[in-house]
Amino acid sequence: MKLKGLVLGAAVVLATNVALLALVNVNRAGEPEATIELTERELRMTPGDSDNTGVVLTLAWDTPFDLRSPAATRYPWFDKAKLESLGFDCRLPLTDPAAERHYQTQSMLYRPAFAVLEYGGDSWQKALERELEQAERRRGQAPGGTRLETPEAIKARTDNAIVRRSRLVIVDVGTSAVEMRRQYPDRSRFLVMRAYVGLVYVPKSQEPGGEVPRLAGTIANILPDTIYVPREIRTPGDVFSAKPAADEFPDQLLKHDPRYRVTLAFGRALEPRIIKVQAGQ
Repeated sequence: MKLKGLVLGAAVVLATNVALLALVNVNRAGEPEATIELTERELRMTPGDSDNTGVVLTLAWDTPFDLRSPAATRYPWFDKAKLESLGFDCRLPLTDPAAERHYQTQSMLYRPAFAVLEYGGDSWQKALERELEQAERRRGQAPGGTRLETPEAIKARTDNAIVRRSRLVIVDVGTSAVEMRRQYPDRSRFLVMRAYVGLVYVPKSQEPGGEVPRLAGTIANILPDTIYVPREIRTPGDVFSAKPAADEFPDQLLKHDPRYRVTLAFGRALEPRIIKVQAGQ
C-alpha cells in the first residue's frame, strides 16, 4: 500500500513537471506577445535578494493618488458600466435601502480579467498632473490658511516622482486578452496581463460634493507579479548585487535613482521572461 502511494505521488509530480514544461514551450513559441524595456522603478528587487540566493524582481505599477483618499477613487474610467462588462451585477439601484449590503457582499468577490498597463505614456503624465492638482487643492482648502505643503515641497516631490516612481499605469481591463490587444496594438508600450478585479461601494458620506453613493472598480492584483532573474545571465558584481533596503517595497517610491534596465518578452501565455539586462536608468 505504501509503495502504491509512492508510485502515485511520483506520477503526480511527473505529470505536473510535464505540464509546466508544456506551458513554457507554448509561452515561448512564435513571436512575443509584447517586448518592453522597464527600469528598477517598475521591477524592484525584493529585500533579502543576494548573489547567493538568486534575485526575484517584483512588478510595481503606479497607484493613483486618489487611492489614499476617503473617496476610494481608484481609476476614473473604472465605473459602473465597466464593472457590468466584467460580469458584476449592478442592477440594484444605489438608492435602494439594501444596496449597501448587496454591493459590499460583492466587494468580497474578485473576478479574473485582463488588464492593460501603459508604460511612460499620457496616462502616467495625466496621473502625475492630477496628483499635483489635488495637492494644490488640499493646500488651498486648509483651515485658517494653513499651508499643508509649500509649492517648493510639491515641486521636490514631483521631481522625485518623475525619476523614481513607476511609470506603469493600468489604463483598462476586459474579459478578453485578444480584444484588449486589438484596442491597444503597440506591443512596446502596452502590456496585456492577467488580473483580478473587484467592486467598491462608495457611500455618499465619502463622496466629496456628492449626493448619492456610487460604484467604482479596483484592481486587486496583476499576474504574474514576480519575475526570476536567470542565473545564467548573472555575473559577479552585476547590477543585482546591491541589496535593497529592508523597508523598500514595490508600492512605495524608489529610494534612489534607477540602477538597471530590463527587457522583457511576454509569450503567448502572457508570461514574461528576461532577455536583456543593462546598467543605468
